[in-house]
Amino acid sequence: MWRLAIAMILFGAGCCVTAQDLDSVANAKAQELAQKIRSCSPREVVGASSAKHHKQAWYKEQWGAPVDVFASVTRTSDLLHPYEITIEFSLALSVGDEKQAEAEAREDTNLHPFPGPLGRNYKNRNIYLWGKSDLVLKTREVFSDSPFSQTLPAWTSRPSWPDACWDWIGTDKEFQPSEQ
Repeated sequence: MWRLAIAMILFGAGCCVTAQDLDSVANAKAQELAQKIRSCSPREVVGASSAKHHKQAWYKEQWGAPVDVFASVTRTSDLLHPYEITIEFSLALSVGDEKQAEAEAREDTNLHPFPGPLGRNYKNRNIYLWGKSDLVLKTREVFSDSPFSQTLPAWTSRPSWPDACWDWIGTDKEFQPSEQ
């Protein structure tokens, strides 16, 4: 009995964990991340435009909330992070009509899907590396299949948005919603 206690001290409590146990924990972690992304609020941005008669107009854009959230787990050969967790989700882009004042645009609740081929759900994914003690965001990507692109559809890296909840889940930075 004392040998078992010494082995547990030397090798940690994880010495007797099977690969199936770790698979289960990784899958649970993936579902936890997916649920956090599902619970994100839409990202709203108010911007200026000078499209009409060279006069400044204001409009509101809304990205999300995330839908069609899907989690997958893959084993890797990395010893520190033996699992790669991928969370895919879609974001719809909606816009409001042009307004004369920024405050009026900010209060706009009559948003509609963005018109034309850009008015569709944008597929995104966050890829994480997960190990026994930590989770690391590897990359944020968007599926690029624009009808205006001259390249084949593919996942491409994308920058983070400081005011998008889904971009900060699983990072060491805590998401702080912006005060608009």
